[in-house]
Amino acid sequence: SLPSPNSTGLSVKINAATGVFTGSFNLGADVPAALRKVTFEGILRQAPAGDSEVGLGYYLAPTLPTTATTAPKISGQIGFSSP
Repeated sequence: SLPSPNSTGLSVKINAATGVFTGSFNLGADVPAALRKVTFEGILRQAPAGDSEVGLGYYLAPTLPTTATTAPKISGQIGFSSP
């Protein structure tokens, strides 16, 4: 699932041979001046019985611009689950 209800522009690429996935989404679509492109990458896996998580990775989200200096990026976990 996406980390925010105001996320748009989801793009995902999956390498079928390795299970590696990469992608991005836009965060903050309701405030155009604060729009940030968040990138992520991870790997798909065969979930054990009873486990619905089929992919796990990490994202990098640029912080909101507050000054002319370079702002740090925020990282976190992203996952894909089967229904």
